[in-house]
Amino acid sequence: DSKKWWCSVVGGCLMDGSFARRLGRLVIYRERYDQPPESACSFVTNSLLLEGKVNVLSEKETADFLISVTPDKDRRDQVANGLLYYLLTDGVNFNKYFRCLSVIANDQWYATLCNVNMILIELWPKLHESCRELMFQFFREAVKLNVPKIENVIMNLVRTINGSVDWNNKLRHAHAIASILNENEAWVMGLKQGTFMLLNVLTTFGHLIIDIPIGSPFENIRSAMIQSVVFIIRNRFGDACILGRELLLVLMRLSKIPAINAIWVDLITTPSKFGLNDGIEDLFRQSANFYGVRLSAEMIKKIEFIICQCKPNTQDKHFEWFSNTFFRGPDGFSLRAETIRYVLYFFKTDMPSHVLEARSHFLYYLLTSFPPNSDIEQQWCKTVVWFDWLSYDPHTLVQYIEPVMGMVRLALANLPSKASSMLEYLCKSIAFIYPPRTELFRKCANDAMQAVHDYYGGNLLGILDSPRIDRAVRELVRETFAEYFARNTQLPSPAAAPSITSPTAPAAVQSPLAARPATAPASNSNHAPVAKEKIRPKDREKNKENDREDKERVKSNKTPSPPNGTLITSKLDENKKKEREKEIDELMEQLRDDFRATMMILRETFRESEDDSERGEAVQKLLQKLLENEDSIDEEQLEIVAHCVQLVMGSPVEGNRRSILPDPVTEDSLADSFAHPLFIIFRNLCYTPDTDATTRSLMVNMIATMRDYDNTVTYLMLFFIKANDGLSSDCISCYRDVARAREEEIETLISADLQQCAVDDDRLFAFLVPYVFQKLDVEAGASASVFSVVCAHIDARQIMQLIGEIVRENVTLFRKDSFAQIVSASLEWPTTAQWAFWHLVHAEGIPGEWLIQLLPKLKSSQHAEAAANVLLMLKRADRDPNMNMLRALFSRMPSSEDTFTIDCIKILIEDPSTCKRVSDNVGNLLKKQMAAGDLHIGGGTKGASKKSPQKLSMEQVLAHLEQFTQLCLMKEKKSAEQIFSNSTVLEAFMEAEKNDKVAPLRSKFAQLFAVVNILRDESRDKEQSSRTLRGNRGSGASSSSSKTRHKEEDKDDDHVPKKKARRVITIGSSSSSSEDSD
Repeated sequence: DSKKWWCSVVGGCLMDGSFARRLGRLVIYRERYDQPPESACSFVTNSLLLEGKVNVLSEKETADFLISVTPDKDRRDQVANGLLYYLLTDGVNFNKYFRCLSVIANDQWYATLCNVNMILIELWPKLHESCRELMFQFFREAVKLNVPKIENVIMNLVRTINGSVDWNNKLRHAHAIASILNENEAWVMGLKQGTFMLLNVLTTFGHLIIDIPIGSPFENIRSAMIQSVVFIIRNRFGDACILGRELLLVLMRLSKIPAINAIWVDLITTPSKFGLNDGIEDLFRQSANFYGVRLSAEMIKKIEFIICQCKPNTQDKHFEWFSNTFFRGPDGFSLRAETIRYVLYFFKTDMPSHVLEARSHFLYYLLTSFPPNSDIEQQWCKTVVWFDWLSYDPHTLVQYIEPVMGMVRLALANLPSKASSMLEYLCKSIAFIYPPRTELFRKCANDAMQAVHDYYGGNLLGILDSPRIDRAVRELVRETFAEYFARNTQLPSPAAAPSITSPTAPAAVQSPLAARPATAPASNSNHAPVAKEKIRPKDREKNKENDREDKERVKSNKTPSPPNGTLITSKLDENKKKEREKEIDELMEQLRDDFRATMMILRETFRESEDDSERGEAVQKLLQKLLENEDSIDEEQLEIVAHCVQLVMGSPVEGNRRSILPDPVTEDSLADSFAHPLFIIFRNLCYTPDTDATTRSLMVNMIATMRDYDNTVTYLMLFFIKANDGLSSDCISCYRDVARAREEEIETLISADLQQCAVDDDRLFAFLVPYVFQKLDVEAGASASVFSVVCAHIDARQIMQLIGEIVRENVTLFRKDSFAQIVSASLEWPTTAQWAFWHLVHAEGIPGEWLIQLLPKLKSSQHAEAAANVLLMLKRADRDPNMNMLRALFSRMPSSEDTFTIDCIKILIEDPSTCKRVSDNVGNLLKKQMAAGDLHIGGGTKGASKKSPQKLSMEQVLAHLEQFTQLCLMKEKKSAEQIFSNSTVLEAFMEAEKNDKVAPLRSKFAQLFAVVNILRDESRDKEQSSRTLRGNRGSGASSSSSKTRHKEEDKDDDHVPKKKARRVITIGSSSSSSEDSD
């Protein structure tokens, strides 16, 4: 019964009209604009399975019910998922739902904790704050109950503090976690060795304590976190030591706090309290173990996207978003330092070279985009960058310390004062951080510099001795790294040092080839074209200033430009903005009063808010205003409105973004791609029913008008339709409507959209092409212009993906009625486009008969790509040499320089099963031509028009056959000889020899007729010889040829030379052939 109930609920839950409302109780979700998170949907769906049971029955009945419906792991996971939804959204009955979770916890709470982890990693930033509070209540109860492995889930809870949640909520969350730990110290002491949760608490609380000012209203929260940190270090120091040198960074940051200062004193004076022999020396000797789980999942995802998938000229916009999202709050400086440490340790042995190089670019952004008045924070970020250099040992991977030198190299080209200040800080910190270890720090730093030197292939000296570094800093570097310079005696003098600004300068940094490509200033690398970079205007101004660090900091508050030198000057941007604002003002003056008011609200929203959700709501209100208007809107007013909206909104693909298509493509990532308000308009159109003609017409006309001013509009509409195809199968009709509204053929619009998309976003182009041929197959499959665009821009990987779609029968590209027309148009395309086109033709396995009407038009000298691929088609496909194909081949004008017809016939006869059919068709064709009098090229009854296969002349056929004998006879397979040994062909030639009208052709093609006669005689000789061997030696009816063969068997050697001479005649002159045959 429970099974039947379960199935019935699953079948009906998705039809529940309250689904969106239930979803909205769990996460921040706007039904009109947002794609719901997939994991959130699973919680809602599974909660519906329990509807009317756990929230209605008594606790005993609920327990019995839960036990009955959780017979296996999968069902238990679904039930735990649904119960968590109720637990987080129904605070009044929290205790009841927690007890329900304990009822199904016969798997050691595994299913429940897995679902809690899903919430923390995937949903936490979108979760309602009330739901987060109940989640903390869950952890309090779980710790009291000593739920197995709950500490592993609390580790992820601590991670969420280093995310995009606003500052006040972060503090509440940190206070809740600290309270749980402080109230359950016995539980903390009972945790197993090496618990990662403790490490996360130390590093996260370690910076939050500093981020809260002393004496602020949050002093109680600060005190609670200090209590937790001190307790862990004092009582679980073995776990804290897992951090290695990272623990020293935590203690350094907190050193002014009395309780932490006391720990410093004990580490130095009585290290045995912590199980150490040499105190902090032991910590310095340990490797720095930075664990990526310190940062929130959302931060890590974005960092890795920027480093691994963004090119340098697109990183700046992504970094700007990253900075605005995570570095805005009071803890922004600390998160910046944490990000720096993460980037330094973001390394895997199989990483591509461009990813390794991109880490230096990301560090450049992090270290050159500080806000003003942040001297102390800048010093701390420099400390965490160079810290591993001061304690370097040969066991440390050079990839952990190299990125900072890559960052210095980039700064030399764009911001030399920053490069100088970075090197100066390294030199001075050696003696400043911990004076008793000055000499050890100096030796470690020299060893680190030598490791980077070896990694760069010996050319690090060009950076350290660059004239663009301040002279005093260069001298300080030489003094500090005297040991390094002494090891590398080939130090160039300052006058001979390579110039980074010189385009002909030698490489200053060059990595070993086995490790990664050269990163020299003169390199062509996408990520490090330093020598070829132009000094940007704002950096040139900075270079004129004093390079001292205090002045450099004042100017470093500006958002950095990308280190590859690309820059749209602010003056140009300002002029464009003024022109656009002026145009909007002029358009708004022409609007009706009611529309103008709404448009002004829209404009102000876009000026004051960067939030896409607020902007989207403003666009929706405008559309609603248009639809609710009682008076009809004339075309002129609608055009003005559309133009205004387009100017105010802009395009989602403006700027230097790499691709609007996410990677990987998932429902959640696609939802982020559709955050721009333009997609609100598409949504309104695509989800308007066909019965609402007024709304649909208004939206269509609006989009059609916007397309006049922005070429990206309709291909972005295609993208939206493709992504939402599963929700509404009729969306593609909207695209056709827009084409009609523009009074444009749909294939023309498709071609223009794909062309523009290929230029703007090649990944999106590849994403849309299969969909276009799937949903717009009638129009696209018959359009040569669409194929021209596709084949001109598709690359090898995209061809492979498209062929995969063809193989899986998801896409059909070509239609029989238009194929020849498309091939004919392709003859004028560039070679690469034709190459791509024929790959697609071969993938679909187009039969040869589709090409019959095209064969006479091909000229192998001018159309080499098409001719070669037709030969491949004939060779690979099942050969069906019908009369129409032979007529098309023979109707081509014979030429000694064009062997296409000969090659095709040779391919057709390679298979013995088809050779006889080809031969029969050739013989019958010759007979028909003689009977009809179609003998000569030219016209009338004597010849046929060369444009008409039905009037093919015998002269053309014989000319091709003669060329065929000259090129294909006497080959290993002997397939060519079989044609002229065929009885039908021989009969045709015998008729030609008796027909007086054919006499001129016999004379012209005497060599061909001689060859046919020789092959006919040889065929007859073989037949007679076969009869003789069967016992017919005494037959009186034997021919002279047969008698000769019989005498040869009696060893009459005089006839042997004659046989050889007859074979030579096949390639001899026409006259000698005639004499011999006579």
